[in-house]
Amino acid sequence: GSRYTIPLSAVSGKTTGLALRPMKDGLPKWIILGSKMVAPFTQVGSPPDILVLTEDYCSALRVSRSHATLPLMGTALNSKHFS
Repeated sequence: GSRYTIPLSAVSGKTTGLALRPMKDGLPKWIILGSKMVAPFTQVGSPPDILVLTEDYCSALRVSRSHATLPLMGTALNSKHFS
């Protein structure tokens, strides 16, 4: 089809959801399947010294080569996302 699909996973490697990027007008920019209260959308349990917030998952992938990242993907941050 005309979309990109990116598997979302925790540090353990367990798949926690999917990020879909439709390449069609009139659809949301990103469609997230799975909970936003699990990795990679939370840092609970393994808080890094430095955390870089990114707009989307692709940006988080690029930045994660050198820093811990948290893709917001429209998520409103609250204390449940951090330990």
